[in-house]
Amino acid sequence: MRSFTNFKNGTSIIQGALTQLIQLYHRFHRVLSQPQLRALPARAELINIHHLMVELKKHKPNF
Repeated sequence: MRSFTNFKNGTSIIQGALTQLIQLYHRFHRVLSQPQLRALPARAELINIHHLMVELKKHKPNF
């Protein structure tokens, strides 16, 4: 509450950060899908992009 006294401003900043997070995660997912990296064990631990978006939507602030 102290950081963002204006809820609209705070909401737009959070939305921008979450949008950038999704874009970077998508890019990371594509990099790990390259033929040289497909055998990495860490690739199996990644969550689906759709699940990430659903979880972020649950916690999206509505002011």
